[in-house]
Amino acid sequence: MSKVKQHLSSRLNCFVSEFGARMSSTDGKVLYCNYCDVKVGSEKRFNVTQHINTDKHKNFVKRKEKNQNALELGKVQQLVCVVRNLLSLVNVCRSVSIATITIVYSVEVPTCQTLILFCIQPFSHRML
Repeated sequence: MSKVKQHLSSRLNCFVSEFGARMSSTDGKVLYCNYCDVKVGSEKRFNVTQHINTDKHKNFVKRKEKNQNALELGKVQQLVCVVRNLLSLVNVCRSVSIATITIVYSVEVPTCQTLILFCIQPFSHRML
């Protein structure tokens, strides 16, 4: 009994689901390695595993993971910076209230809101 040949697009989609969408993608005709930015031979599963086991591919995976970790670390550091600045603003507000300086009569409420928004705005843009 002869084996039923699988359609090219379904075979490529099987490879993408098996090896992960982060590693590979397809347009229905070609299997593409997202890490190495190359077309991968997809006649047989062996061709794909052979590409994954190359030193070149492994180095690209390590480099991308390292870049991703650095990006995540940068986001965490930005968040820490925002929190520190907000805590500084809270400390200033506490100092003002402890010193019993009443700014309510001398500064309008919308002006205070504008000041707070001005202090926070540059940091919110960095998070985007």
